[in-house]
Amino acid sequence: MKKPQYCVFGAGIIGLCVARRLRQAGVSVCVIDPRDLGQGATGASAGLLEPPMKPRSPFQLARHASFEGYSQFVEDLNRESQYEIEFQHLPHVHLALTDEEVDKFKRWESAAGSEEQSAFWLEAQEATERWRQLSSQVKGAWVHDRGAWVYPPDLLWALKTVLEDQDVPLYLQIQNLEIEPKTDGQVQLRFLNSSQSEIQFDSVIPILCAGAWTPAILKQLDLFPEFEIQAIRGQMVELQADFQIEAIFHLENRYLYFREGNRLLIGATTEEAGFDENIYSAETDSLLDTASKAFSIDSFSVLNTWCGLRPKVLRRGGAWLRTEFPILLAGHYKNGILGGPRDADLLVSKLTGNPLESFSPFKE
Repeated sequence: MKKPQYCVFGAGIIGLCVARRLRQAGVSVCVIDPRDLGQGATGASAGLLEPPMKPRSPFQLARHASFEGYSQFVEDLNRESQYEIEFQHLPHVHLALTDEEVDKFKRWESAAGSEEQSAFWLEAQEATERWRQLSSQVKGAWVHDRGAWVYPPDLLWALKTVLEDQDVPLYLQIQNLEIEPKTDGQVQLRFLNSSQSEIQFDSVIPILCAGAWTPAILKQLDLFPEFEIQAIRGQMVELQADFQIEAIFHLENRYLYFREGNRLLIGATTEEAGFDENIYSAETDSLLDTASKAFSIDSFSVLNTWCGLRPKVLRRGGAWLRTEFPILLAGHYKNGILGGPRDADLLVSKLTGNPLESFSPFKE
């Protein structure tokens, strides 16, 4: 096996996107992760894609550019992997239950302006006429028609297929990771692979895409806490409903959306609970209560519950993207699925010197 020049820490969607682009640029690379594929923030992702209206700040402009190029990104991955990623354009519907929320969303409408045809306010009667399953508690809805949804496991599978076709080693479920800093931004790595065989790279450039686990790696490099990233816990529940709506709903900092077979998924990522990934019945009950506030549900059964951690940067300005040691792409919080692929292309563009427009569907 050819010695890799780069080693990507993190086998989630962002790490795999970085490895894909490096390999396509002719650079040798490997990926390592102490867990299985996509078991970090990717496992907690619902795949919701909503661009900002009237983007102004650098962060908003980046999200807008990410959304604009996403359809082509999915199309490229479908072609490279010979796999069909589940992806569709869906409206995002923000439900109002209180007079305060009604006032807030109407202010959004005023801020959007009459030229913004893709975003509009619906009074309660209009909303229930459009989606008759809405609960009588709903007082109105702010609708953003320019939204989309992608199935994260499909993205993972397609990226994994592409990397395997390009002979990129994926070391998953590794143990006993030892990192020793060297010179010129390189490190020595030693770890046990899933077969308990020792793997050692005497000099490799690390790229940290490890989400909420990035601080633990930085600590081994004596760089903590300069790049502080906090783990934010999120729990999800999947219900069997007796109806289906093609829209993504938002209510009380939770999201609700349907998959085929009348399966309703509800989730939230707001709790600062460290690395606690246990499933709590109180949070499950709270998510079920959200569903009953949003929809008139006669009956439902719980199919599945799970939990994941998302990395939140403790500073303004969004995720960390560094091209000097330590090379770093982490801290996307709730924007990893939307912003991660573009940021991965941007990072590789800066590392290789290849202009972004020469290989990426995303604009800088």
